[in-house]
Amino acid sequence: MIENYLNQFVGTLGVLYTKLHQYHWYVEGETFFTLHELFEDYYDEVDGYFDEFAERMLALELSPVSTLQEFLDNSWIKEHPYKEKMDHKAMVQSVKNDFTIIIGKLEQGIKLTDEQEDYVTNDMLIATKQNFEKHTWMLRAFLR
Repeated sequence: MIENYLNQFVGTLGVLYTKLHQYHWYVEGETFFTLHELFEDYYDEVDGYFDEFAERMLALELSPVSTLQEFLDNSWIKEHPYKEKMDHKAMVQSVKNDFTIIIGKLEQGIKLTDEQEDYVTNDMLIATKQNFEKHTWMLRAFLR
């Protein structure tokens, strides 16, 4: 059960990493410099989680998903090819929506790992949730 949950999280992080790169590359407008840098900060942070949680799985003798197709198949969020121009506010809203989904799923993982007495993974999930909550608050403030 923990393996399935963590693989979904790793898959989600793989998709999110790529999606944030996409927005980093394609953002335009008066907020270009701010959002270009912000999306880079986010994908760097996500890359750290991606590696940290996959390595946690290996430490637990579990097998993390590791291909692009597995990431897509196991993700809680969806990707969208960039085929037409997207407003910078729509990008921010999309990231906020993805972060909100992830926060809800992190809550489930926190309960699961607590029930399974996997307190190390539990602590990792709590810290990650705290960061996603802070980012979501800031994105909400940006959109107002």
